[in-house]
Amino acid sequence: MQKYVNQLIEDIEEIIEWKIEGKTLQKIDSFEEQMEEVEKYISTRPSKTFGDYTGLTKIQFPPPERLSFQQMNELANALDRLLFTFHIRANLPEILPVAVAYQALVDLLDRAVMIMNRGLMGIEFCSYDCQNCPWDLAYCTCIEHADEAGKEMLQNKVIQPIAPKDQLFDRQITEIDYWMRDIDNISEDDSFPLWGDEDSDDDIPF
Repeated sequence: MQKYVNQLIEDIEEIIEWKIEGKTLQKIDSFEEQMEEVEKYISTRPSKTFGDYTGLTKIQFPPPERLSFQQMNELANALDRLLFTFHIRANLPEILPVAVAYQALVDLLDRAVMIMNRGLMGIEFCSYDCQNCPWDLAYCTCIEHADEAGKEMLQNKVIQPIAPKDQLFDRQITEIDYWMRDIDNISEDDSFPLWGDEDSDDDIPF
């Protein structure tokens, strides 16, 4: 299995390299250019999945139960770097079991997205409604936004303890990486639009 995982990571890195080398870096010269891309984003419903853009499919990725912690962590970080290269951020909880993070990132291959040349599309998984949270409530911050009804519900809900550190996703891309990614191509007068998937309630601006 390790040989297959290594090959899969190599394939992902090749896609990243292709994307970087094939991309023409372009400075944002005007507010009008930014608004043109925003308008295009708002008016266009994504029809291609992230897998369509990258050539990857979910079936290429082994189920979590067939992988070790290290293998899942390496594959999850490779997919995270791939998303980063395509100006996409998966808004995962800061603390999350690696098996859960890995599966969430693999599932994004089937998600329709619009690829942008500038800015950043943040993909949300939780709508901050703790009663419908896709994560275990031990990890998600939606608990902090719960109303009185939500808090009452939580009093009767068993929240699982946080998994041991050696089972948690060790994410390599940091907050600074997201903010600094295009710093060489902007000036003090430029501003980068940050928006989410207009056609999905799950995606909000980063």
